[in-house]
Amino acid sequence: LVAAGVQATIGPFSSQVVQELLPLAEKAGVLMVSPTATASVLTRQDDAFVMLSPSTRELTHAYAELLWQRGQRRLAVATATDTRNGLYAMAWRDGFSAAFLALGGVLTAQQGFASAASTAYGDVVRALLDSQPDGMVFACGSVDAVRLAVQARKQAAELPVAVAEGAGGEALIALGGQAVEGVVVGQLHDRSSRAPRYLGFVDAYQARFGRLPGYHAVLSH
Repeated sequence: LVAAGVQATIGPFSSQVVQELLPLAEKAGVLMVSPTATASVLTRQDDAFVMLSPSTRELTHAYAELLWQRGQRRLAVATATDTRNGLYAMAWRDGFSAAFLALGGVLTAQQGFASAASTAYGDVVRALLDSQPDGMVFACGSVDAVRLAVQARKQAAELPVAVAEGAGGEALIALGGQAVEGVVVGQLHDRSSRAPRYLGFVDAYQARFGRLPGYHAVLSH
């Protein structure tokens, strides 16, 4: 893209990839505009990157306040720490932890895991449950959130579960089914909006692609 003389890009979509490409973009003078990258470590810098979504700092504060209002005082957190999701997930975990502790909450356990089919997700959930929390929080993407939610339903079906908004795409419901019923997940756009501009986009997107747009599509548009 630099060799082709591109002046700006829409994307990357992942905080991890933004971090990897930013030095090159800075050197080449290429502006990067991301609809969906949110890691707070990428904010408040005078650089070649523009973030369009709220950062994990704002998002996690909203989560902490909501779960506190729901009476949860002891939470256990599982975080994807691999190179694919780690930058976002760990920024989310750190932001949430700071906000929840500031409210007076207790973090009973923090368990890292690799986003991989070989990961023993049942063991991750078991480690959280051993700390006797009154709720679990998963900082990860959709597929990991589903795998953890399945294990949570098997081991502690009545315990409240919340997952980071980054897991809140269509895959969460499509893959999770009943395992994600009742899970708290933030949304980066109003799916029930009746605004004419939004409804027009939904109709056009569905006509072209045969499915409803997810938050990546909405924010990119």
